[in-house]
Amino acid sequence: MQRQEKLRTYIQKFGAVKKAYKELKNKKEWTESLKNGSGVKITSRPAIINEVTNYYKDLYANREKEVVVENENERITFTKHPIAIH
Repeated sequence: MQRQEKLRTYIQKFGAVKKAYKELKNKKEWTESLKNGSGVKITSRPAIINEVTNYYKDLYANREKEVVVENENERITFTKHPIAIH
């Protein structure tokens, strides 16, 4: 009943239910699949976590390394430089 009451309240107050659905949502979104560096689609949660962890470890491991981001239309290369703090 609490769900229906909240929806009813939002419809009466605002004429919409978008905010009510946001409040009633009780789970986080999760990536269902991911392509790894080799282009292979992975779907198991432990494999996705492992792939993402390795990606970020590699990304932050070497500050002089180039990072390449690609999609079907373009290829962008970023060269990381260390930041000097004085």
